[in-house]
Amino acid sequence: MSRQQPTTKRQQISHEESVSSGLRKGWRGIVGMSVLLSILGFAFVAWPRLSVIPGEVFDKRNPLHTPFILRNDGYLPLSDIKFICFLRNATLSGSNKPFVENVGFSLANTRISRLGANESASITFDRIIGQVVDFASADIDVLVTYRPFLMPFKTSDSQGFKTKENYNGELVWILAPNLR
Repeated sequence: MSRQQPTTKRQQISHEESVSSGLRKGWRGIVGMSVLLSILGFAFVAWPRLSVIPGEVFDKRNPLHTPFILRNDGYLPLSDIKFICFLRNATLSGSNKPFVENVGFSLANTRISRLGANESASITFDRIIGQVVDFASADIDVLVTYRPFLMPFKTSDSQGFKTKENYNGELVWILAPNLR
């Protein structure tokens, strides 16, 4: 079966207009989809990604001496980075009563002004308890606030950690759900 061609001039013009209209609608769809994919691609690149991981153990019985590594895993720099340690539950050796419960510590005047893409910095919370302590266990949340590149607002990320005794008897931090 062959396709029938318009026979009159009026039918031919009507047929060309409908084909032209269909092509315009198709291009609009392609342009709209391209704009949407461009916006999603920019959001993927610009979205900040900050990770917090525990570093090497320096004091086997005081996990607060362990440095935490802040790493910018995003593609753009972060600025005005501040952090708070929420000590949820800390128990001393030889005691089953909490030494500290649900206390947030912010180190005064401690901030990182800029952290470029794929750069890292370390932070410690050893100054929040000024005495020598022998922990049996501890649970913390590390809250980090920062300003993403070219954004007029600040945002924050939080990561929970708890201690676990390793095979050497050292208290090490492991990831835990946020306790806040």
